[in-house]
Amino acid sequence: MTKPSSRSTNLGTLSNKIYDLLHGLEPEDRAKVMNSVAHLFGDQPISNSAPAPNSGEAASQNVRGLSHQGGLNEQQYFVQKRPQNKGEMLAVAARYREEHGQGGSHTKDDFAAYFRDARQNFDSNNFQRDMKNAQNQSHLFNKGTPKGQYQLSYYGQQYADALPDHAGETTAAACT
Repeated sequence: MTKPSSRSTNLGTLSNKIYDLLHGLEPEDRAKVMNSVAHLFGDQPISNSAPAPNSGEAASQNVRGLSHQGGLNEQQYFVQKRPQNKGEMLAVAARYREEHGQGGSHTKDDFAAYFRDARQNFDSNNFQRDMKNAQNQSHLFNKGTPKGQYQLSYYGQQYADALPDHAGETTAAACT
């Protein structure tokens, strides 16, 4: 008798655990859970079953950890953009908030909430320094906004949208 590979053993154990977790749910609810998990991994839905009645309202709400109306959640967006410094991190946070209808003006608390939801560290003690650098050196944020309010500049919007292309890093790698 051949010994099963550790990968198949792990998959079997994992399948049993998932079964135990979903066993008591109705079929529609199981499909919702499995589709949500697939979506969090960026995969296609497992089934294309119609949503259950009254689920449209819940799907359009901002549910922490889940996607927003079919888009990426905070953590997925952050991972996709791959910011490499504090200025880029702040620009990514501001751009996400703009794209998800959370306003064009941001406060320190707004940034802290985004970083928490993206599961990233937020350096509250050095926020003013980091924001000044993002404004003065990188020109990612507009100057002259009301105290405590920060607005992503046009350049900052374009920059955040272009991430993760860090100054042609793939081009430079191809040339060497």
